[in-house]
Order: sequence, then C-alpha cells, then structure tokens
Amino acid sequence: MLRALTVLAEIKEDVQEECSKYGPIIDIKIPRPAGVRSTVGVGKIYIKYDNTDSAQKAIKALAGRQFSRRTVVVTEFSEESFDVEAW
Repeated sequence: MLRALTVLAEIKEDVQEECSKYGPIIDIKIPRPAGVRSTVGVGKIYIKYDNTDSAQKAIKALAGRQFSRRTVVVTEFSEESFDVEAW
C-alpha cells in the first residue's frame, strides 16, 4: 500500500510539473479504486486550471503526446463535475 501511495505521489508530481507549463493549476485528482469496485475514473487524471485559457492551451499541447508509454487523450470536463468528482 505504501508503494502504491508513493507511485501515486510521483505521478501527481510529474503531472503537476508538466501541466503547470500551461498555466496555474488549482487541483489535480487521480481517482483510485474503491474497495472491490472499480471506479469509472480510474486510469484518468483530472486537472483543474485557474482559467479557461490555460486549460485550452494544455488541451492543445498535450493531446496525443506520450506519457509513461501511454498516449494522452484530452477532453474538457465541467468544473461542477470536477468539484463533485462525477467521473
């Protein structure tokens, strides 16, 4: 469990470092499985930017890039959904 938390913290730090190039970040959420159930958002990373322009810059710059041998798929997500974790 400790190893998983360390890996999660490292991923979050890497994402923060890369994504902050496009503007101020308010929050980053990385959904984790809840017990035996798999959460819909698992495997995704949600980033809340300070403003729409920063988010749009990130969308354009990150779409299709590789991160940890995975292709980045980017889409908009409403602020309301982010705030209530409606993955």
